[in-house]
Amino acid sequence: MTRIIWCTPSRSDEVDLISAVSAAGHTVVRRCLEATDLLAASAIEPEARIVVDIHVPRLGADVISSVERLGSGRTVALVDDDTGVARAQSLGVANVIDMRPGDAVERLIDMLEVTPSTPPTSSATVVGRPDKDAPADHGRIVAVTGAPGSPGCTSVALGLAQSWASDGERVCVIDCDTLAPSLAATVGMTEDVSGLLLAARYAEQGALDARSLGSCCRRLTDDLWVLTGVGSPERWASARPSILDRVWSACREHFDRVVIDAGMLLDIEELDDPFGAGHQRDAATVSALRASDLVVVVTRPDPIATLRLVQHLPGIRKITGDADLRVLVNRTERGDASAVRQIADALLEAGMPAPVHSLREDPSVRSCVTKGALLKEIPSTARYRKAVRRLVREMVD
Repeated sequence: MTRIIWCTPSRSDEVDLISAVSAAGHTVVRRCLEATDLLAASAIEPEARIVVDIHVPRLGADVISSVERLGSGRTVALVDDDTGVARAQSLGVANVIDMRPGDAVERLIDMLEVTPSTPPTSSATVVGRPDKDAPADHGRIVAVTGAPGSPGCTSVALGLAQSWASDGERVCVIDCDTLAPSLAATVGMTEDVSGLLLAARYAEQGALDARSLGSCCRRLTDDLWVLTGVGSPERWASARPSILDRVWSACREHFDRVVIDAGMLLDIEELDDPFGAGHQRDAATVSALRASDLVVVVTRPDPIATLRLVQHLPGIRKITGDADLRVLVNRTERGDASAVRQIADALLEAGMPAPVHSLREDPSVRSCVTKGALLKEIPSTARYRKAVRRLVREMVD
């Protein structure tokens, strides 16, 4: 006997379907009217299968992902046309029953008798990572993060993106810092439109392709695009991790390089979640780190920053898994190599050895921020641009 949560409020044959399923020995334990009700019921009945009409109000990829988290293949979607089939696939539903053939009810009953598989428990699963046959550099995602108090993460992310773009790569730089987004202001954009949330909205509806992604981005140069972040703090909950996974995957597909200003991880386990699906305040950062091939952890050249780095690096490494992780000591003084050595030694002593790079303090970067300009638009940044290019070569090697 299978326990079932049923959510097909708009179907005229709902009563007949439930009767047929019940006659086959299954039990409908809850009938829902919309996606929010379905999400709550699935949490209360974690062993129950889900039967849902694909056109249920507010049903999106994030709801499907939350339901499937407790059992892969738990959801069965009922569709009546080719459009419904395509929508079900775009939302990530593996089990789809086309109700047009005469044996649809029998196939539904047979499918409900199949036990869902247990989802993988590893937190290092990466969404959208290219397969082994794909070119090594195509679509690589680089996340820039840091411990609390780390200076210049946004400037570093933008500098790396501009350096790759100057080499002719198609680069998208993304602001997914939901605590203190600053990428738009740094490049002189004042409009209060979140490109990231707009892309997430397209992704939730299964409509994020090259055309829609292009409408979400702002083009800064011939080869550099920007996807602005969540400008209003109260909108952070709209950056749902399962949807952002789809955004990263789409960006990986359509750009040669994706640079994400990921913000920082928090030391808290959970905050209030208006959706009741385990959404953490730093969920966007976690999603970006999991999707990344290269993670750049920014720190300062002083003892307090080193202590914070040692404290936060294990949490970052746990999320990034086997991604290439590099530490960048930002704003070092000219001729001061001791700070880099000290940080490298501290990481080695803590059992977390990692390559350590440095980027010298340069007042010309402040001129870019003040004017909302790109590095190449300010002649005095020539020395800094060369330093970033050297840094890029070091990280690639």
